[in-house]
Amino acid sequence: MRKLSLILAVSLVFALTLGTLAEAQVQPAPPPVTGNPLAQSGKVYNPAAVMVLSGQVTAVNTRAPKKEGRDVMMSLTLRTEQGNINVNVGPAAFVAQQNFPIAVGDLVQVKGSVTQRQRGASMIAAEIAKGSQVLRLRDEAGRPLWKGMMR
Repeated sequence: MRKLSLILAVSLVFALTLGTLAEAQVQPAPPPVTGNPLAQSGKVYNPAAVMVLSGQVTAVNTRAPKKEGRDVMMSLTLRTEQGNINVNVGPAAFVAQQNFPIAVGDLVQVKGSVTQRQRGASMIAAEIAKGSQVLRLRDEAGRPLWKGMMR
């Protein structure tokens, strides 16, 4: 009788655990984060998190590709009223092809998708304006304009 009670108790616990797991798997995903674009996280362009920042370029950086055959990527550090932000521009060769030189000290306006990363806010640029020149990097959906043009 004691064995039967133990088997029933273990079976009941097992059944309750399975029911809880099945219930947890059926629950809908949490809604996307809304509100302040600086609170968004991720590494991809998010059209819902687009904003325009103005400031002075304090650094122009290039990063060698991790994989052979990939493009050298360009980024900027932009000093804004809100603080410094890293701006991911795109392939350095594409920027050079557009005849759009960017240098330390330039005053620019950057339109792009802002994300929050471990090291702070970062922006994926869609457009950079300097004086009367505008460098378009991505379309409204965030698709890179350099795709297919670089090879």
